[in-house]
Amino acid sequence: MPETTTNDVVYIYQYCVCAAELNPMPTKEMVVQYNELRQDIVLLYELKLALANCQYELQTLRHRYETLAADRVSANLQTLHSFVFF
Repeated sequence: MPETTTNDVVYIYQYCVCAAELNPMPTKEMVVQYNELRQDIVLLYELKLALANCQYELQTLRHRYETLAADRVSANLQTLHSFVFF
């Protein structure tokens, strides 16, 4: 793992690998596949964090909008809600 990897990412990675009980023979092909799996796990975790941050920002903006435009919220919020959540 790179030195910039946080402890949370290392823990998630170790949990995923241990849960899968991966103990294959260490051939060159397996090393390549193992590294790809590790990169996919880290990417998935980073995407999950990015999604959580976006959802938090959206909720913050929604609250700010409700505060600033309380008289127009009811009509516009329904439109926004149907747009964001399909």
